[in-house]
Amino acid sequence: MGDSHIETVRSFLIVLYDRDLKTRATVTLPVAVAAPFANRIFKEALPEAIERVREPWYLLTPHCSHEGELGRALRPEGATSLYSTRYDPEQEPPPRLSLHPQAHIKYFTIQLLEFQRRIYQGNYSVDDIFLAGAEFLARRLIERGKLGPADTVYYAVDTSAKKVNVMSPDLLPSNIYKVEGVFKLPLLSDDRERTVFHKLPAAPLPVRALVSYGDTVTHGPDGPADGAIMLSTNVYDALHRDLELSNSVEDGGYLLGVPYRQSEGSVSEDEPGFRWLLEITEVVQAEAVWGKTGSLLFTGETWSRITRRRDRDYPDKKIVAWFHTHLFEATSDFGLSGMDQDLHRRFLTKPWQVAILVNIHNSTRTVRCFQRGTEGDLVECSFRVFDPMAGDDPMPGE
Repeated sequence: MGDSHIETVRSFLIVLYDRDLKTRATVTLPVAVAAPFANRIFKEALPEAIERVREPWYLLTPHCSHEGELGRALRPEGATSLYSTRYDPEQEPPPRLSLHPQAHIKYFTIQLLEFQRRIYQGNYSVDDIFLAGAEFLARRLIERGKLGPADTVYYAVDTSAKKVNVMSPDLLPSNIYKVEGVFKLPLLSDDRERTVFHKLPAAPLPVRALVSYGDTVTHGPDGPADGAIMLSTNVYDALHRDLELSNSVEDGGYLLGVPYRQSEGSVSEDEPGFRWLLEITEVVQAEAVWGKTGSLLFTGETWSRITRRRDRDYPDKKIVAWFHTHLFEATSDFGLSGMDQDLHRRFLTKPWQVAILVNIHNSTRTVRCFQRGTEGDLVECSFRVFDPMAGDDPMPGE
């Protein structure tokens, strides 16, 4: 946030008033409450910037009534909802709010920046940015019995130098915590500035020995020796022959199985010398992906669907790998792209999580496995195909 006429803006106050202009409620909100409006500017006023801007952020500067009349920017038109779309008050339940006739702040200048470079500036009214939030707040307070239906008629927005790190629960929809991947943090006490998470050590993986798989068939070149990849015959046959894969656009999906550790290595996954053994038993094609001839995009919905299916159909399995196709012949000169490597590092962080590449050329498929090398990059390695009906006790010699 930039400096206002009085102080450095670290949070906003939304104040609700009754018809006699008496204060009925005051809620302090973090500066992030203005993010939906900034996002809408990008979508509607700067659509060409969405693809090229890497580090966007915004500044809001408040203006009082004595600083002149508002010369509003042309786009985006109208007030903004909590979901970065246009807000139509008449389509929402009551109450209807008007800006307090003597409101201190009348409008804001918003600047959008990439790093230190300004890419946009415009003036907008308080309603443009805050009306949707103020009406939603009033509605929630009425639903919770904190205000009567006739208690809120006017609102105003002010700035504060107090830093606020959490959004008021009164401004959040009742189903906000039912979204996958979202959970509620405890409210901070006055003597704490932030919530701190500590990583708990993972329980040791169960032990399994390579000899317990009986006779296996090895594919691929020698590579890193930190782990052994075991593909069941049904997984290998699916990738190599049976799974329906496109010959015109890239395909992909996930592989499920069970990670083990080898008894001769370290117990902890974070210690040097940790040796893992990965048993892959299920392959699931990804949904809600966006594939082209030379690239494949896994979306957030892709991840949500596979986690839901795993929880429903394979509760005893983990996501141990992902796979995708390349529509050209397999060569030692080209394996996973830089983007493939980056995606793996970001989302599959365990040392035993691997990547599988299926090269499709002239209707022939080549299955290739990659695990982390000494420098952290994924390196092509060998894998073994086993018959799940022919193995012995999975945990001999513990």
